[in-house]
Amino acid sequence: MNNHQISISDLSLGYSSKKVISQANLNISEGDFWGLVGPNGQGKSTFIKTLMGLVRPLSGKIKYVGLSRKDIGYVPQRSSVTSTLDMTTTEFIALSAPGLPFSKTRKSTITSVLKSVWLNNKGGRSIKTLSGGERQRLSIARALVRNPKLLILDEPDTGLDFTSIGHLTELLTELNANKKITILLISHNLHTVQRLTSKTVLFAHGQAHSGATSEVLTNEKITAAFTNSQISQDSVLKWLQKEA
Repeated sequence: MNNHQISISDLSLGYSSKKVISQANLNISEGDFWGLVGPNGQGKSTFIKTLMGLVRPLSGKIKYVGLSRKDIGYVPQRSSVTSTLDMTTTEFIALSAPGLPFSKTRKSTITSVLKSVWLNNKGGRSIKTLSGGERQRLSIARALVRNPKLLILDEPDTGLDFTSIGHLTELLTELNANKKITILLISHNLHTVQRLTSKTVLFAHGQAHSGATSEVLTNEKITAAFTNSQISQDSVLKWLQKEA
């Protein structure tokens, strides 16, 4: 008996008559850690929007097993947790879930999610006092307050320094390994994907190539996918140099 949360069959995606992905097939199982990589404009964001029910497939099927939209947590690339936001961490979390501000378990719920992202010592602090890495972890806490079974993150390390990226990757590993949350991670950092994930989807040239990370992130496939793409060629060169 399998433990698939999402089964995707012959899925084609796009907008109007413009197809960006053709006939994708993959199964996302409970506890998986997937990396989603590929050049800009090749369908990564369209894919996750489709999983969240925001974009209709052009064709094909998506089957959810024991999973509804409310079970999916999402951390966007551009977080709304900015240094100018005039509220505390607890207020931000409380406003992120319907009913939580008036719930009897409000305090314990907020304490629990802040602890899960290592911000328990920042409870009640103004968001203005948080570092960039701490604000990103607070954004993840907002997604976790709904107790998601699946967590989708769109380039969560954008703009973070080396130390903050280290804290973020450690947090995601913790959430996946110990809390058994299924994670889909969009990233342009190929080495981060290689280090963290067990499975990867490579979006390129209208196709979604999926499988074990070690089989998808090969020099040959990476070179073919990113040739003439708008993504920083430095990222690909660094990948190839480290893999040589």
